[in-house]
This record gives sequence, structure tokens and C-alpha cells, in this order.
Amino acid sequence: MIRMGPILYARLVGMLVDGPVTIQDIQDELGLHEFTVRDYVKALHKHKLCHIAVWSLAGPKQRRVAHYTWGRGADARRPPPLPDKLRQLHYRQRQAARTLQRAMSNFTKGAIK
Repeated sequence: MIRMGPILYARLVGMLVDGPVTIQDIQDELGLHEFTVRDYVKALHKHKLCHIAVWSLAGPKQRRVAHYTWGRGADARRPPPLPDKLRQLHYRQRQAARTLQRAMSNFTKGAIK
């Protein structure tokens, strides 16, 4: 288990100074647990030492992800939720991709034998 020390904290602040980063980016770079990174970033945000620069959509479920940056500033407005039809379309696309992958996996397993 990696603990947050002064060097890792300095690297976290450096990442925030360099530009908008997500909690996932910080977690990947520093090797810390997501909850540890979130706690530190939320504490910095609470004391207005960093702010949300932009929101983006990430992942297969198109979740909203905050990108934090160093310094005082107004938080970017969180975008409204996706309409139901669009969410359903994304879900159907994921299901179709999984079905296709299973079919291809079964096809290749049969060809190898």
C-alpha cells in the first residue's frame, strides 16, 4: 500500500498546476487508491485551492468526469444528464458489441480445435 507523503502530495499539486486532470489521471500517475486521491482533491477544492475547469464524458457509460485545475476560480457548470433515448441507445450499442464479441470468441474457439 502506498501512503500519501510530502513527495506524492507535491506531485499531486504539480499535476493540478500543469493543467486540468481527472481523479483517475492522478490515481494512475501516483499509484494511490481512488479514495485517497479523491479525499485530497476534495479537501483542496473545499478550501478553494483548486476548481473544476471542465466536465467531460468518459467511459462506456458516458459518465460525467470533473477535470480539476489549480487556483481559485469558478467551477464549470455540470452538464445536464443525457436524455433517456440517448442513454438507451448507448446501452443497446454496448449490448450489441458484447454479443458480437461473444460470438467471435465462440467462433475462434471452434476454429482452433
